Amino acid sequence: LTALAVWGPWARPPGLAGFYTSPLILEFGAGMVLGLVWPRLSLSRTASIVLGWTALGAFLFMLVAPTVAAGLDRAAIFGVPALVMTAAALALEKVGLSVRLPGLIALGNASYAIYLSHFLVTQAVIMLVLKAGLHGPATACLAGAAALAGVAAVGLAVHYGFEAPIDRRLGRAARANS
Repeated sequence: LTALAVWGPWARPPGLAGFYTSPLILEFGAGMVLGLVWPRLSLSRTASIVLGWTALGAFLFMLVAPTVAAGLDRAAIFGVPALVMTAAALALEKVGLSVRLPGLIALGNASYAIYLSHFLVTQAVIMLVLKAGLHGPATACLAGAAALAGVAAVGLAVHYGFEAPIDRRLGRAARANS
């Protein structure tokens, strides 16, 4: 991944190859490394809580960095803080500190469907706003809220209407064949 991320900006391949050779791919790699090492790590409750507070700081950094540190690389503004927040969520969950609200759990279950479909919903909201000729801060806030609600609704629909039933069927088929 590192070689691809170094080669990509130099070669500038078109289309999908450009995405898979951009430095952004290193953020996926960092998540994969975290997934590999996480089961082998052991953190105390205190260390997990400190990491949780660090994640709050990382989130705040993500909010302000695009404005106050615009020259920083995208990975520094979003990738590293996202990795810290993910590690903190895992650490806090490991010591029994996790959110147990059914709605948030449902959104977590649907997170992959949300990831795969969010751009369709956000682009639809943007197109509607542009087509209607709306602009200004109030429109931006309302469009953002509509996009969040739409992304959640579509993600939940795709997950519970498509992903979960297929997963259950595949699980039954695998158990029957084993």
